[in-house]
Amino acid sequence: MPQKLHFNSRFLSIVLVVPFIFNLSPHVLALTKTTTTNETVSAEVPATISPTDTIPPLPPILISPPNHSYLNNPYLHFIWRQTNDPNSNTLIYTFHLNQESYSNLPSTANLIKTNYHTLAKPNTFNFFFNQPLADGLYTWYVTAADANQNQVNSAIFQFTLDTTPPSLILTTIDQHQNLNLTPSDSPISLKFNPNHTNHHLTVTTEPNTLVTLIIVNLLNSQTQSFSQTCSSFPNPCHLTFNLPLISSSYQLQINAFDQAHNSTNLPTITLTPIIPSTSTTFLPATLAQLQSTRYNLALIIICLLAISIIILIIYKRRRWNLNIVPNLQSLPSTITISHFPPHTSTSKTYKLKPNHRYFIPKLQPKSLLIIQLSNRSQPIHLCLYYSPNNRYHLQLF
Repeated sequence: MPQKLHFNSRFLSIVLVVPFIFNLSPHVLALTKTTTTNETVSAEVPATISPTDTIPPLPPILISPPNHSYLNNPYLHFIWRQTNDPNSNTLIYTFHLNQESYSNLPSTANLIKTNYHTLAKPNTFNFFFNQPLADGLYTWYVTAADANQNQVNSAIFQFTLDTTPPSLILTTIDQHQNLNLTPSDSPISLKFNPNHTNHHLTVTTEPNTLVTLIIVNLLNSQTQSFSQTCSSFPNPCHLTFNLPLISSSYQLQINAFDQAHNSTNLPTITLTPIIPSTSTTFLPATLAQLQSTRYNLALIIICLLAISIIILIIYKRRRWNLNIVPNLQSLPSTITISHFPPHTSTSKTYKLKPNHRYFIPKLQPKSLLIIQLSNRSQPIHLCLYYSPNNRYHLQLF
């Protein structure tokens, strides 16, 4: 309550000075009710007021989940950067997720609750749910408050929780219509006409889904991969792939990936060429060429082996048609033989050694050999007559 100041008239000179003194004080707002009729002076002065903190903390910075992200883990972990307040050491957070709020989260202490728990670190604050969240679109932000209840909100982030794999249905391959092959079906085998120039495949899936087609050539194990992404509209989405097929057998694998990285795989599809009706047996062209090449190579090898055997037989039969057996007591060092084949007048001379076997070309019955020994001055004339296999044994004396 304001206090009244009373002064006696004897001290009037002091009263005149008092207003000047009060005006020097910043805590006195006014002087009221002064009087001189009763020889007293009075005034009402309000009490001193302390300064109040009206500055909110700095906004928290959201870290995870990122804004506009797609998630497939229902056990979510929220992270934001710790904020500060220059006028207060006490900070309390409130976590907002869609229409739910989780308040009184101290920035310097950990909490363990039934539905959630928190972990306060020097630089970050972590909020964990103890139970999985349902699929859907979520909005979240954080409010920070100091000891004087000054509040500030962070930015507002959104994310989509999707734990369901995308739908994927194979509807068409060439002339095979309304297949409706789903991930729960068994692998299938289909035939295609290799004479057609265009081959196509159609699948149905969800918007914003990436579909990958992998084609494996079973003949040479070559692999080709093709990918397409559905647009946001329409729902369902239809994609068509052109198949680079030739006269060979193939295996197809089709996979789908949504924005939350959930995946779906169709059963393996085997494609084999149609057998032409004019042929009792059928092989792909490349395989038939390969088989023909192998057959020709084997035939060539067999022919070469046969020729080699014939040449070897001829060589063995003609080899060693002259066997020189010397006398051990008078062994000459060299033998010079001049051979006159039948119906020729020109001789061929060979220098031979005893105790060896030689092949003399065109040596046959009725051949004439002129033998010159190194230890004899006169040559020896030898007229050959028939001998089995045209082999001759010459013994020197």
